[in-house]
Amino acid sequence: MNVEDFVKEKENKDLDFKLDLPESKKAAQLVTAFYNSRGGKIILGVNDNKNLVGLKNPQKVEHKFVQIIRHWCKLDKEPKIEFIKYENRDFIVIHCPKGKDTPYFVRGEPKPRVKEEIARLYREGSGKSQDVFPVENAGLDDLDLEKVKEYLKKSELTKQLNNNYLSELMLKEHFFVRENKKIIPTIAGILLFGKNPHLNITQCEIRATEEFMLKNMRTPAKVIGFKTEFRTEYPVEALREAIINALVHRDWHSSNAILVRMFNSHIDIISP
Repeated sequence: MNVEDFVKEKENKDLDFKLDLPESKKAAQLVTAFYNSRGGKIILGVNDNKNLVGLKNPQKVEHKFVQIIRHWCKLDKEPKIEFIKYENRDFIVIHCPKGKDTPYFVRGEPKPRVKEEIARLYREGSGKSQDVFPVENAGLDDLDLEKVKEYLKKSELTKQLNNNYLSELMLKEHFFVRENKKIIPTIAGILLFGKNPHLNITQCEIRATEEFMLKNMRTPAKVIGFKTEFRTEYPVEALREAIINALVHRDWHSSNAILVRMFNSHIDIISP
């Protein structure tokens, strides 16, 4: 696989492109973030616009990177470093595996004592979208494959929907991950295609219906000609959009529920 192939996968959240090696501590933080999550690759020699610039002295960069990792990190296995030459330019691909003895820390950084805080720091450090994280205790049987096929047909991502290709496409779209030869649905997979998503992600429910909101807000009537028009105190479309936003942008790793509170003067929609 050449560098151009990697760049084509720019939406793959397991890749990080850098023009050059970051400063020591940031490089160590990036590596440990991959080790603490699902692993990933760092491509050196590619700028922010995904232009293939290359490295002037890849051997010097590799030597510096090894020194950084050995000084700042304590890993059970060092990253694999791959040199790639493409169109007379030099690039480095750093392969970071998923760590077997997590959590990993960067030397000199305070170690959080609370498990949830450690998990939060890793998620933020990895730069990954939260919807690609696996859902514990969920399996492939929790996904409705017919819904997945329907989505793929409408999205026109592919016309090949046989089971073998479907599995690989679902993996590429981050609907599930493979860990220790097991298939584990991701947060996105369960929320979009789960048979009973509330059983796997209990915080995905909001127990506030449109009927509840209409019942608890003023709806004045106005006669126009021979017709009576009703206007709700708050536009229902706006409330629906606000609740959808609360769901989409919430922290799915938090067990806290989204709260909808109605008062005489305003409505609160509180999302973790």
